[in-house]
Amino acid sequence: MNLDRHHRRIRAKTNLVHWSLWPLALIAIPLAIYFGYGICDDADTDAAFAACRAFQLLPFLPTLAAAAIGGLIAWDLAGIGMELHFERHGVPAGRRRLKHSVHGFNAMDERHRRHVRWALVHALAATAAIAAWLAYEAYVSTH
Repeated sequence: MNLDRHHRRIRAKTNLVHWSLWPLALIAIPLAIYFGYGICDDADTDAAFAACRAFQLLPFLPTLAAAAIGGLIAWDLAGIGMELHFERHGVPAGRRRLKHSVHGFNAMDERHRRHVRWALVHALAATAAIAAWLAYEAYVSTH
């Protein structure tokens, strides 16, 4: 099986996580502060209140983006796993499942697995940093 095509696609997605997650977080947090304190304090209509509730999700934008990209990476890994299944058993694997993603991840060499792991570490670190900031904001606003 030729893994080069899969490696290029997975590498492109992990690079997207690496290079876009922190800038997205640095943009989403000030926007959340601006909308939370600047615009939503003066909300007086139902539409404005609904928009302000939606703006509460802004800090989680990097986490949502990382989860979406992670899903695409898992989709590509499942493709590798399905090709492996076909090579080993001679029959198509059927639907894509999580076990195919695991088999695809295990089929890659360590150098390429490291890219996937680092993308996961970056996503978790960004989520933890945003959660810590939100916890601090909640603590400061109540004390």
